[in-house]
Amino acid sequence: RPNERTIPTFIKNIIRYLNANAIDTEVVFRIAPKLKALNVVKEKIDAGEDVNYAEYKDPHLVANLLKIYLRELPDPLLTYALYPRFVEAATEYETAANLQRARNANFGDPEAHTQKYISTLCSIVDELPPSNKALTEILLLFLSRVGEHSAKNKMTPANLAIVFGQLLLRPEVETVESMMNAAKVTGIMRFMIENFEKIFPKQRPNRGTKGKTE
Repeated sequence: RPNERTIPTFIKNIIRYLNANAIDTEVVFRIAPKLKALNVVKEKIDAGEDVNYAEYKDPHLVANLLKIYLRELPDPLLTYALYPRFVEAATEYETAANLQRARNANFGDPEAHTQKYISTLCSIVDELPPSNKALTEILLLFLSRVGEHSAKNKMTPANLAIVFGQLLLRPEVETVESMMNAAKVTGIMRFMIENFEKIFPKQRPNRGTKGKTE
């Protein structure tokens, strides 16, 4: 289990609220809330006040608070330091997959490339600071659940990856090369959401568990 004591209480409360109340909300991470209400809640959080998110009756507001928190971290959740490692792993995976397709669809074992990529991602994730790793596990678990309800909420893993990719994984200095890697970052995030159970095999609760993120 991730060490939730390292995760800010308000973030745990935000994810719990969204998990319980916004899983089926259509495009929950794509619609901007009223700016005045958003600023009021943000000021309360910054002041250390307890916030009852249910009283605002606006999942989009709470979803945007999560995005703002991730965007304003001084070091992205997946860290500047590990950004090159993630991109390198994705590049190797894409190259191997493309080479296999070019040779012959039946040549070799396509699962071998995927398993190696998963293994590499697991190793990189293990290098995250403990607090970053704990929140990454909780967040990706939640996003994988949102993706499972995409028939209702329209937030497929691909759409979630577009929203969260650059929030979680980006370089410290933006370059032409990093801009060209933006699609690769989205692909990494999509893969991690879709393969959450393999990257964090011990963190997936029973399907019957509801309303919990641990």
